[in-house]
Amino acid sequence: MFGLSGDDPLTKSLQDGFDRWDHLNKYGGSDPSWADGVNMNLVRSHIMFYKSQMENKFGSGDYPDIYYRETPPEVSPDFMADPEQIRADAAAALQIIESDENLKFIRENIGGLTDKQRQGVCVGAVLGYVQNLKHYIAEDDLVSMRRYQNPKWVLDSFQHLANRLSQPLPESVPVQDSDSSEEEYEDEECEADDVSEVETPAESAEEPEESMQLSFF
Repeated sequence: MFGLSGDDPLTKSLQDGFDRWDHLNKYGGSDPSWADGVNMNLVRSHIMFYKSQMENKFGSGDYPDIYYRETPPEVSPDFMADPEQIRADAAAALQIIESDENLKFIRENIGGLTDKQRQGVCVGAVLGYVQNLKHYIAEDDLVSMRRYQNPKWVLDSFQHLANRLSQPLPESVPVQDSDSSEEEYEDEECEADDVSEVETPAESAEEPEESMQLSFF
């Protein structure tokens, strides 16, 4: 009967929902702004929706096997999978960052820059990556620490800045559009720990990363 096959989109979506919840519960996700518990509860809501759609579509007793799997429990929105690994990765990332040769070069060569030059090459934002990570570790902010599990994006920013500092800088570095104010540029272009720098499947820092289709017909 239609609906009993795993090829049915409703059945497949329900199976995918359980698989995703299991993955988040065991390994966590990569959302830069939301804890795993928030996304797990979102997936739970999707699972409940799919089951409801099955109840509306199929007669009693004609559900696929996956329907009978117990709906996952609601979890604390602050839940994070494997927090000790996140802490260990953050500590390792900080060690890698602090030992980076480009960072050392930056610290040795920014003393003579004017305020406009520092702003023009985003010195405050780039060095802010280091201070922010230290702050997240001190505050045990697991969600924010997870952004640094692969610190390549931070190291790339050090390399970019070091390359700019290795060249003579004009007194005033043109860093913004002629119609933009300095305040706008600082907010939009030189904001430390900008989540857009992080390689993550999340499309927006304003919404949890999970996005699942809720209609089929």
